[in-house]
Amino acid sequence: MKITSSLLTVALLFLFCFVACKKNDISQTATPKEDQERIDEKYLAKIEKLGFKRSSVRCYDSIFVVENDIIIAKKFLDTFHIPVVNPNDRHAHSDQSLSFNNIRIYTSQPWWSNSTYYSALNRALYEWNSAGSNLNFHMLFQTDQGYDWNLIFMSLPGTTLGSADFPGLPDLNGVPGYNILINQNYINALGLTSNQISWILTHEMGHMLGLRHTDWDINGEPNSQDGYYVGANYFPNITVQDPNSVMRAAFNTSNNGNVLLSSYDKLAVNTLYPLNSCNLQTFINRPSVVSSGEASGTLYPSYRGPINFIEWQITNSATGYNYTSTDSDIEFQVPSLAPGTYVFKTRITTANCVSSWASKTITIQ
Repeated sequence: MKITSSLLTVALLFLFCFVACKKNDISQTATPKEDQERIDEKYLAKIEKLGFKRSSVRCYDSIFVVENDIIIAKKFLDTFHIPVVNPNDRHAHSDQSLSFNNIRIYTSQPWWSNSTYYSALNRALYEWNSAGSNLNFHMLFQTDQGYDWNLIFMSLPGTTLGSADFPGLPDLNGVPGYNILINQNYINALGLTSNQISWILTHEMGHMLGLRHTDWDINGEPNSQDGYYVGANYFPNITVQDPNSVMRAAFNTSNNGNVLLSSYDKLAVNTLYPLNSCNLQTFINRPSVVSSGEASGTLYPSYRGPINFIEWQITNSATGYNYTSTDSDIEFQVPSLAPGTYVFKTRITTANCVSSWASKTITIQ
């Protein structure tokens, strides 16, 4: 179907060009005016959609010449509409999806030390963790337990707010590994709020899960990018347009970011990653070696989502020290600990699941 549509487009283009050439008798040499009138944007947009560069367009009365030797009639452009295959503006996903359920996101100091971006990230993770899928999203401050995605502040071209990879394509955005790139300088220049930054992060995480733009087909986005094949597969259970989707291609600054995932966004991720078992893990956000001053203070679970309660255990086999805590508050105040080697353990209980115990040996100097 796609090939037929493309061939029809080319055939129509050359048919109209032939008629225009004959009518205007361009066998005679045409000389462009020295002060050529500005070419109407509607013509430039259509010529660009046909695959030609704007800079190559020259206007000669009722025709355009592009790339020096290709003729396109104005009359043709006036009636021509770029064909779009299945212009239904609905959710689609890439050919590959994640093969794991607990997603560890490394959050370096520039992220967690910036209250605006840290709050935005917390909210985005909470939103995805509340969607009801088989996925669990974690925030890690160290790399010693491994990680799956990395958050990076980076200048991006033009008005690009963020960029992400798709499953199975770790280098798609130009940075090796699975990364979410955020154009912090441009976002700050726009004066976006924490809620709006949450929207951007939620959107980019959707790509990392394999979700395409919900308006990808109407925008004419290809199935491949920079030589990598991404794929686009419609969700059979989402057959309507979704103007509220967080996966729409463009972000408008009038969007306050108060609403993130739409009901269809949630249906899409639950279709791709259905909840079929309890697989929740958790991780401990403390370095393996810390000073006594760094050991105490607030400790948060890596999982950022709705919980019923969280359990903590701290033991020291050499001294017999044993401390336990069970609380619905995710903020755990670590007690003052003397120098030594301790085993920290934690477990989370949600409405649907009890995680496995996470354990980490931490030496306090």
